[in-house]
Amino acid sequence: MRSQGRFVWAFPLLALFVYASFTVDSNLSGVRRFLKGNEEKVQEASSAEPKSNVTHHPREQQAERLQLGKTPPVRPIVYTFFELKKNADSKVHDALILVWKELWSNAGWEPKVLTLLDAKKHPDYKHYSDILVKSNTMGNVNEGTYDHLCFVRWLAMAAQSTGGWMSDYDTFPLGISVNMGLHLPNNGEFTSYQRHVPALMSGTQEEWERMAHAVMEQAITTVKPKDLPSTTEKPNSNFYSDMLALLDASFQDSSLLHYGIKGAKHNIAVSDYKYTEEEVVDCDFLEETGVLAVHLSHAATARALTRGKLRIPSGKSQHDRDYFARVLTKQWKEQCKPNFDDENGSTPGSNAKSNRRLALFDPRTVEGKEPSRNDRPVIHTFFQPIKDTNGNEYANTKIMHDDLIAAWKELWSNAGYEPRVLTLDDAKKHPDYEKYNELLSHASDKVYEDSYDFMCFMRWFAMAAQGTGGWMSDYDTFPLNMDPNNLALPNYGAFTSYQRHVPALLSGSATEWDRMAHTVTDFAVIKLHEKDFYSDMLALSDLFSMDQNIYLQDERVGEYPYKRIGDGVGEVKVDCKATEGMLAVHLAHSSTNKAIASGTLVVPESKTKFDRHYFARIFTQSWKRECFSEEQEKHLRQ
Repeated sequence: MRSQGRFVWAFPLLALFVYASFTVDSNLSGVRRFLKGNEEKVQEASSAEPKSNVTHHPREQQAERLQLGKTPPVRPIVYTFFELKKNADSKVHDALILVWKELWSNAGWEPKVLTLLDAKKHPDYKHYSDILVKSNTMGNVNEGTYDHLCFVRWLAMAAQSTGGWMSDYDTFPLGISVNMGLHLPNNGEFTSYQRHVPALMSGTQEEWERMAHAVMEQAITTVKPKDLPSTTEKPNSNFYSDMLALLDASFQDSSLLHYGIKGAKHNIAVSDYKYTEEEVVDCDFLEETGVLAVHLSHAATARALTRGKLRIPSGKSQHDRDYFARVLTKQWKEQCKPNFDDENGSTPGSNAKSNRRLALFDPRTVEGKEPSRNDRPVIHTFFQPIKDTNGNEYANTKIMHDDLIAAWKELWSNAGYEPRVLTLDDAKKHPDYEKYNELLSHASDKVYEDSYDFMCFMRWFAMAAQGTGGWMSDYDTFPLNMDPNNLALPNYGAFTSYQRHVPALLSGSATEWDRMAHTVTDFAVIKLHEKDFYSDMLALSDLFSMDQNIYLQDERVGEYPYKRIGDGVGEVKVDCKATEGMLAVHLAHSSTNKAIASGTLVVPESKTKFDRHYFARIFTQSWKRECFSEEQEKHLRQ
């Protein structure tokens, strides 16, 4: 489908792999098997002499990307900390931790519980623990006490090489998205979402390390240990906690951390029991303030009971916060109908307003880019005129494609979608554009910037750079039974190709698009060192052959679904039965040639086989006239 070798067809040849509900280990197991069996080839490819004029090859960067064990997980990790304090009963905590794991997992996350053993892995654990315990005025921070454990949880989190998210185990997810989990807000700078209350926090590993020291040093300078001189004029206290240390430290240095997400309307994104009355969730408040999670602390539970917003059923007590967490989450889903259109593992809903709110809290959309205007789902394609090695654009490239792109926009818009054409400028917005530009051009002198095959890879990064996820099609692919009223992505956002390995129509969350852009291109870089020709389509085909868990395939895109009704030339009609359940038709060059050869496509005298924009309009009209009732058309366009 090279368009006679000279034209860029937005997505005509590509195979796609999607992750549905597996972790990274299963998701990329086939890739790992390939890499393990080809370690020598990978090393040779990384050190090979360049085939082009590129003189610098970032071997270290390529090696890091090819070690797929370092690929960010599809399910983001959320950590909590628990260590049973001395002389305490674990029963209540066990129930709470169980529901914490359950609700975060149901929301698409991977929950992990850190313990004192994790804190002790930090090189400064003994230093800080000894100073806190030796204090003669902080009786609440003896080793093994609640507040001692609250301090050392910072060290446990800092000891994790991943950085990321941490919550109290009485904090549960509401509006927080998987995509946000995988792309830390505020560029990874340390953020607390309930101001100085450490109920939900995020940051890179370096930021967690910095904040762990800041909190510990604040405690040391605030309370005088018996064998250290006082380092502050602030009077000592007989009680001090990590929450107070965080508050004091932020007062002294307002740039120490972020409270909430930059650009958000409210800087407190963690709430408590938000009921307007008993068992009636305050959906408007949660919507307006952009609440990400609820912190059902002892104090919050007591307040809700006092105000009559929370009812304790027979057999329960105010200590059964695990029960209240499950009930609140269930009521929130039922009453507020949250929509997680582009998130793995979440429950799709029908509330378009909620979907817009979640998009606003995507770290890539905070600056104002929303997935769609007027609640019309967006359909993307990619087009960029290609050039020869001297930088000259091929003749007639744009003219031939303008008609097809115009038809693509028209027919998708008529079907209720908002069509958008991405270009190389969109790909250049991806942070890894320059890296892969160099890797690809080093691997093959045929994959130079502005070449056809280069564009085939860059369209992945153009889509990933949107940060919204969603749908993408070739611009020779046109809608049939696509429902614009259903804003939720199929398969909970897992990456899906609807014409088997041919990327005529694709969908996935923002996270999935970014994952696939890297996976496909990384694999192709290896192969391009071995073969004279290798494309993104071949990479996708080979990857799927190795591991069918990498993406989801469907067969819901057809070609020219006509059928002959007689022996005469041109006696054809739409095969309505064949189009049932068909999402779109892909009128590729090869499909056009095949339909003409079989007699199911008649080319008028004034047209040629290259006038696919004409064939697209004629087929769509015929399909609606012959197969579609007025009610069906009205439903799809409402």
